[in-house]
Amino acid sequence: MASITTVSAADDSIISMKISEGDSIAKNKGHDAIRINANQKIKYHSFSENLFGNNATVTKATWNFGDKSKVKKRVNATHTYKKAGWYTLKLQVTEINAGNINVIGNYTKTYRVQVVKRPDLKINHNRFTSKSLYSRGNTVFLRISIKNQGAKVAKANTLGLHNGNKKFNRIDTAKIPSIKAGKSVKVSIPLNKIMDIRASVKANNFVLQKKYRKNGIFLMADSTNRVSESVKSNNFLRVA
Repeated sequence: MASITTVSAADDSIISMKISEGDSIAKNKGHDAIRINANQKIKYHSFSENLFGNNATVTKATWNFGDKSKVKKRVNATHTYKKAGWYTLKLQVTEINAGNINVIGNYTKTYRVQVVKRPDLKINHNRFTSKSLYSRGNTVFLRISIKNQGAKVAKANTLGLHNGNKKFNRIDTAKIPSIKAGKSVKVSIPLNKIMDIRASVKANNFVLQKKYRKNGIFLMADSTNRVSESVKSNNFLRVA
């Protein structure tokens, strides 16, 4: 599962929501908003902040996704929006357990949801391992999987190998071919420019050059599409 993006609104501070995929975007009509893909199954998690000094857990909740689908009465829900557009999502919590205390009430949080039909490239690897490395001649490559989990074809893009902290410096690139919606491709990018070859051979492992160790190495799918992607935060992977 991809990294979780937290979205919150100001109308009731003791409850909020997390989602499994999506981007936090600017406020829309006074409410916090999230952007997600059409036809993508999303997991929604209700949660509460600490109450009375205890860890709090939502025990009763209702989800209204605003698309005329059936209201779901459960703490966490899974939902798929079929059509692009703006929707109003309402999370209603009626019971919270805070240690030995059951908090009964009617807490409602409202979100705006923008559902889009766009490409959405995602670097599938959750973490880097030496199993992803292979060599061809004197060059060492990193092979990763990139998926288009959006609703439209992703045109050819560039996979960038970057170093940096606040400012990213591109070291090398590889081509990402056009990817149909729902499909994945394997992309290989050379690592010789960042590897300490002698140390790597001696350790039988991947070792960064000293100048790159402080700020780390990152992979980013640099979008060159005329049509922007639906979610950009999942185009990013720390390699080392």
